[in-house]
Amino acid sequence: MTGIIEWAAEQAAALLSPFSDRWSHTIGVAERARDVGEALSEKDRVLLIAAAYLHDMGGLPPYAIPGVDHGDRGIQVVDTVLREAGFPMEKTALVKEIIDHHQYYRPPDTVAVAILFRDADILDFMGAIDIARIVSLTMREQFTPDLPHAIEVIRRQLNEMPAQLQTAAAKREGQKRALEMQQFLDALAQETDSLRSL
Repeated sequence: MTGIIEWAAEQAAALLSPFSDRWSHTIGVAERARDVGEALSEKDRVLLIAAAYLHDMGGLPPYAIPGVDHGDRGIQVVDTVLREAGFPMEKTALVKEIIDHHQYYRPPDTVAVAILFRDADILDFMGAIDIARIVSLTMREQFTPDLPHAIEVIRRQLNEMPAQLQTAAAKREGQKRALEMQQFLDALAQETDSLRSL
């Protein structure tokens, strides 16, 4: 079953590598999934890591549909994608559960593997990597048209993401990443007259 992970990584690379920020996010979530999944059975760990590589595919060509949330779209197409890989189809319900509840803006799941995955996804929206990713998107995405907007997104992530984490391990890592974000914002405020000279 470990071949499923390699296959999922190849699929994700083909889909996401043209979108460097999304590829970076996917790799980050896959690494967190490896970390948090160590205590799981081998089958559940494989499902968790495979889902990490595929969780955002519904938001990108050829799968994306304008106006349809990427999680909803991912659920619609994941059966087809996994069947082609020889994935054990009796396990697709769990992959769909993971995709359905991975976003921080959706209600958390109660299934242990989905909870672990959601924490892994949320952690990748925190810390130095999140700051780098948001700044890199400045003037390229609608939500970050300029640096002040990008800093506001970082501040919002710092304020909102830690409370979304559910597991004790994720909360510990979240504290570390929140501190990185706060230190960055404090240093930036010092160097920019409380952000007035950005």
